[in-house]
Amino acid sequence: MENSLDNVVASGVAVSEAALLTNRAASAAIRHHLSDSGLVDFDGLPASLQATISAQLGGTAAASEFFASFHFFFRERSFEALDAALQERFRRLGGSTEGWTSLMGKIRRWINRKNEPTVDGTVTLVDVRAAALWHFPPQIPQGFLVPDDYVAPKVWSEEAVEPRLHAGSDSLVVVTGSPGAGKSTYLSWLVEHLHTTNVPVIRHHYFLSITDATPHRTDWETVADSIIGQLLLSCEELVRSVDRQNPLPETLREFLVAAGRERASMDPLVVIVDGLDHVWRDTGSAEGLRQLFDLLLPVPDCVVVLVGTQNIDIARLPLKLRDLCPRDRWLRVPVLDGERVHEWLQHHKFELGLPEDENHSARILGELTDAFRYVSGGHPRGPGCGTVAVSWAGVSPGLRSSSRILPANRDKKESRRADSNR
Repeated sequence: MENSLDNVVASGVAVSEAALLTNRAASAAIRHHLSDSGLVDFDGLPASLQATISAQLGGTAAASEFFASFHFFFRERSFEALDAALQERFRRLGGSTEGWTSLMGKIRRWINRKNEPTVDGTVTLVDVRAAALWHFPPQIPQGFLVPDDYVAPKVWSEEAVEPRLHAGSDSLVVVTGSPGAGKSTYLSWLVEHLHTTNVPVIRHHYFLSITDATPHRTDWETVADSIIGQLLLSCEELVRSVDRQNPLPETLREFLVAAGRERASMDPLVVIVDGLDHVWRDTGSAEGLRQLFDLLLPVPDCVVVLVGTQNIDIARLPLKLRDLCPRDRWLRVPVLDGERVHEWLQHHKFELGLPEDENHSARILGELTDAFRYVSGGHPRGPGCGTVAVSWAGVSPGLRSSSRILPANRDKKESRRADSNR
């Protein structure tokens, strides 16, 4: 053993620990001089035994030096027992039988080939996980576009939504809104806003755009993979306690519990799941939602789940979601009021070709604000908005000074509404 250790050190390899592991029991002479760390007190051995060992190791000084650094571990488990124990530990971490067989085969190959798995023979954790057929959560696009002219409902957000996220007073929050109200755009804006306040946030959008070609976006496994992957990539410090776990979709809750534990006494981790109404529309089934929310709910401590959905038939939503956050507690994204419409129009003042005269421009902008609110109902992406914008931009400069912006038949419509209410 001493010669073998000397040869290794002589080759330039740094040795952090050298030891003998055996399933045999130590003799009485050795056992009485063996420390808990496996080092033998050479000076305490019987003189006759010291002499025999010194003769074998090249002298008393060499023997003392050897025993000061070489560990002896007796009564260790047999290879069969150790192999079985390691396999069981591997299984508890989520490994499969195929993964264990693959890992053992790769290790044997790496031992016999000095330039594998890397050129210098270094074996990294990534190499081990790949050899063990560890699951790597695939990442999919999650960037729901926030238009440059988007005017966020900041006051409503600061008063109704953000306090629940920062305080963690409500672990489950549902945001809803009519089609075109900007629910998904708001949630995407909120993600960026929370990033600026150092609140950890991850998200999944069931729908991005009609041009998005992501396969299986509505499958619960895809959603779970995406959330776990974001935690591992963007919030690694929150899931270190479970990062050895094979990150299969069904382990999502373990990752969220670990992340919440790390956020104790801080702002909670925010998990946004948006577009639940698209799941039923695209699949005709709520089973995938049920399986996902069985993992999300009840929400772990120091985690907030923020859900976005249109006001759909409540029966199409998971029972847990309905029970933990009834519809009367949902928050409705407000449509654009006059002030926000005015701000939105300011983004397009050059496209609208407003007059240079400030007073005249202000009057026209005020009329445009009323017109937009009238035709769109406060939905900036509604079909009427483009009509008003195009109509106004197409009016000749000579007519703009005298043209009313509101539709000509508005007074008749309002009159009919008044008559019907009498």
